[in-house]
Amino acid sequence: MELWCGMGVEEILVRNGQAYGVRLTCGQEIHAKRVASNLSAKVIFDNLVAREHLSDEFVEDIDGPQTRGMSFKPPCAINSLPRCKGLSQEKTGVEYPAYAHICPTLEFLECAFDEAKYGWYSSEPFLPPIMPTCYDDTLAPEGKHVSSRSKAAYLHMVSETRHGRSKARGSSKT
Repeated sequence: MELWCGMGVEEILVRNGQAYGVRLTCGQEIHAKRVASNLSAKVIFDNLVAREHLSDEFVEDIDGPQTRGMSFKPPCAINSLPRCKGLSQEKTGVEYPAYAHICPTLEFLECAFDEAKYGWYSSEPFLPPIMPTCYDDTLAPEGKHVSSRSKAAYLHMVSETRHGRSKARGSSKT
């Protein structure tokens, strides 16, 4: 897998109903077997996928009522559980944890939570992978697993303006 960050995407490329890559704002095309995004469905299908590739029913659903999400949990189908030194049965007392926090130290984890505790998103977030198939094997085909990485996204913050009035602010930083 290759992750590209900080690149502006102009369009998600679609052929025969299947995404096959993206066109960056600089004009470069990147082709891939899979395309993943942390944008909302509304932003993706209103701005990045041409409407000609979408059914009328799907467009109606996207244009319908919207909710405000507070987290981003992309599901991933995986062939086997990730192997991590810190997740050994000897160290944790369980065969494999369904949920863990991945970060360099406990102090790092505490700092990440502190910013959220005081009403802001973490400037240095941690990675909490979730492996529900560790305890519910009906969620994936036999011998396979499902994983997601949960990340809180504080979308609407309130701050004081210079005139003492509250002003809603949005942030998509996750």
